[in-house]
Amino acid sequence: MQKRIFQKAVMMRVKPYFVIAVAAGVAACRSTGREADAYGSFEAVEVIVSAEESGKILALDLLEGDILAQNQPVGLTDTTLLFLHRAQLVASLNTTNAEQQQIDKSAAVQQKQIAYLQKEMERAQQLLAGNAMTQQAYDKLEAESDVARTQLEQLLAPKARIFAQQKVIRAQIAVADEQLRRCIIRAPQAGTVLQKYAEAGEFTATGKPLFKLADVATITLRAYISGAQLAQVKIGQKVCVRIDRGEKEYQYFEGVVAYVASTAEFTPKTIRTREERVDLVYAAKIHVVNDGSIKIGMPGEVVFHCDGQAR
Repeated sequence: MQKRIFQKAVMMRVKPYFVIAVAAGVAACRSTGREADAYGSFEAVEVIVSAEESGKILALDLLEGDILAQNQPVGLTDTTLLFLHRAQLVASLNTTNAEQQQIDKSAAVQQKQIAYLQKEMERAQQLLAGNAMTQQAYDKLEAESDVARTQLEQLLAPKARIFAQQKVIRAQIAVADEQLRRCIIRAPQAGTVLQKYAEAGEFTATGKPLFKLADVATITLRAYISGAQLAQVKIGQKVCVRIDRGEKEYQYFEGVVAYVASTAEFTPKTIRTREERVDLVYAAKIHVVNDGSIKIGMPGEVVFHCDGQAR
């Protein structure tokens, strides 16, 4: 009985020191590497892809998480009305082409008539000089030649109007072709689909969002540094960026400082710096090549001088 009481007393005295030792061990394991110089979160340039033409969505073949290439087609809106309008324009253009061809044929016949009358005029001049032809007959032939030239001018007059009409129709066809091209939904840049807002079968309007896309191959860590740290940071400087890997380790990446704010701002509530009581900080953007481990919104830490940490 006395033995059990003695053991219990010993354990009660040892237990607080045991808990402290375990906590210290966990902290030592967790703090691999030096203390971080700055803290922040990862972000990427997000692009909301909207419909360029109104109509029913015939296809939208993408899922959240899909990786898309630049200009990759992913969907299609209804093109029926645009296709019919274009066909109507093509028919109008063919009609004007037919009118132009008819005018050209008539003008060719009239030019042959003028050429014939011109030869007759030359022969009549010789006959008139030899008194073998009356002046009245010559005047009549000359009048016929003038009428033929006038008729040719009248035949060619509509060509200017037809050319102008054809130019307008071709421009309208080009507009229809561009509208048809815009019915194809494409990824404006390479990236990962973050959110999908519409499905095939729904009606969409011009400017209505269809999906959100972001290029996370190179991701940006927006970190905040104090005024005392500004001298340690330069544009183009290579730094160590790390994220949590489990509960006891970090995963390291090489980052490049791409931007440092020229004016200070108040510390965001979600960010803490090495000096926890600093009120004014400077935003910095650090570009990191992402192997897929880093996600948008994840917290990250920056060590300005790597000192050989594993990556």
